Amino acid sequence: MSQAYLAAMKFALVWQGIVYLFLWQFGSGIGELFSDKEQVVELIGLWIMIVPIGFGFQAVTFLSASSFNALHQPFKAMRISVFRLFILYVPLGCAGNYLLGLEGMFYGFVLANMLTAGLAFSGCAITLPAYKNSRYRIHPKGYKGF
Repeated sequence: MSQAYLAAMKFALVWQGIVYLFLWQFGSGIGELFSDKEQVVELIGLWIMIVPIGFGFQAVTFLSASSFNALHQPFKAMRISVFRLFILYVPLGCAGNYLLGLEGMFYGFVLANMLTAGLAFSGCAITLPAYKNSRYRIHPKGYKGF
């Protein structure tokens, strides 16, 4: 696989892990910046403790879709985004909400991001090496690469 792609994935996951640890440590006070109402502060705190877990995986999804766009394969990028939103994100969020309430919905969002990231990463793991090996045959004659 492309070293740049892997480096971007690692950076995104490590960075979001650091951000999550920061939010986990200081997240309880963030809700108070937005409201004086106890219930609102609690819900913001709940969101901060759960949803950012999935942001690193969401970054993997977006970086994978961007990679497909860069390879002139926008339909693969679009399929990733549509699959994430309509096949996983909304249904898992709704199912989580039905089963466990708002907290379950947040966990459904995280699960959707994790599953989509795995699929998007797998798609890039297959496509990038194949593209590297065939790029001289699919470009116009005389193309020398990057």
